[in-house]
Amino acid sequence: VKKRDEGASFEEITEYIDYLIEHICHYVAVNDLMFLMRGGRVSKTQAIAGTLLQLKPCLYLNRDSGKLVVYKKIPGRKRSLIEMINRMEDKILKDIPQTIFINHGDCLEDAMFLKEQIMAKFGYKNSDIYVDFFGPVVGCHTGPGTIVLFFLGKDRIESITSND
Repeated sequence: VKKRDEGASFEEITEYIDYLIEHICHYVAVNDLMFLMRGGRVSKTQAIAGTLLQLKPCLYLNRDSGKLVVYKKIPGRKRSLIEMINRMEDKILKDIPQTIFINHGDCLEDAMFLKEQIMAKFGYKNSDIYVDFFGPVVGCHTGPGTIVLFFLGKDRIESITSND
């Protein structure tokens, strides 16, 4: 809508959308493995063991398949949020102004922690980062306590493996 309001042509808008498809990075930190088990993403054994060990899976949205892929299992909630910031540091387009989005599943305190860390590390202003709930479809697959971070990155290609 902003591009349209700025006077962009239909072709310019579609080029911009294609650019966004290739550059919007999505990182997810899940707090409750039982929801992933119920959705068939992890086995019952993995869910129980991971819960006992306090492992929090970090995922990204795979560019080619459109599926969420686990790239790391981190012990502890705060560490999983810091891991998202570390991935962001590797990927973010630093030379252009952008808006960062943080969506959460009923964990506003964690979302605000992530926002504050991003503002401190990258120098973004409060108005550059939007925090909001995500929808019920994401929520029923990942459960409460899930955080999703969106930003413009160099690309959406990940060289990390899910064997971590």
